[in-house]
Amino acid sequence: MFPDLCDIVIMLNITRKTLILTLICLCVASLLLAVLIVRLPGKASDEQATSATTATQSSAKAGESSPKEFAVYIETGHGVEDSGEWDAGCSWSDGGTEYEEAQIMIPIAKAMASYLRQAGVTVYTDADEENNLNLAYTLDFLDAHPEIDAFVNLHCDYEDADSGTMPLYRTEEQRKLAQALNDGVHRNIDIPDRGLTYREDLDTLNSDQVHCPAVLFETGSIRADNEILTLQYDEYGRGLAEGLCDYLNAQ
Repeated sequence: MFPDLCDIVIMLNITRKTLILTLICLCVASLLLAVLIVRLPGKASDEQATSATTATQSSAKAGESSPKEFAVYIETGHGVEDSGEWDAGCSWSDGGTEYEEAQIMIPIAKAMASYLRQAGVTVYTDADEENNLNLAYTLDFLDAHPEIDAFVNLHCDYEDADSGTMPLYRTEEQRKLAQALNDGVHRNIDIPDRGLTYREDLDTLNSDQVHCPAVLFETGSIRADNEILTLQYDEYGRGLAEGLCDYLNAQ
């Protein structure tokens, strides 16, 4: 049996409605898909911006906690005077060999400076130019550079002095620096310890031109400790550098 005309018309209407509904659904789905495609890059950008902000904040915190960049001045005792003449400091003769304080301190100061520079510390020292600068120049330099964190003046004691180290200080902060330097030396060198000594009469420790802790370090007797000072200068310099780093990192 064939459907009559009315049935055919009804079927056609149903099919047309179904097609219209299907088309509408497809259009809606396409629009939703387009919206999602457009929004996904924006979402990724938002996430990237958040990550960048977090990274920046972390970097800022890391910068706040990073170690301070230190600068120090190491002076080798005596040396060239304002007049251009050589000031030997104390001296001692042994078997025809003349030992001068101003010369003996240069290798120790150079070794100390080398180890400090390896540790990232900025070092100013007259040892780089073979002790060609005097205390007056040093004080002027320190006055012009208040950012310097510590000043160490290296000497050795006269021939009749007892064996051993003797750091000189005046203020409490200088005493802390003196103790740290002394401890560093005795970790590296087998030498007697004469102890820290309070002094009020030294320009190194009293000058208003020095805006940082300062210590005059008597490294030993030019006679009694001669072999240590002249043969173990590298170990001595390393000990002083270690002590100074300990002091700086404790600030």
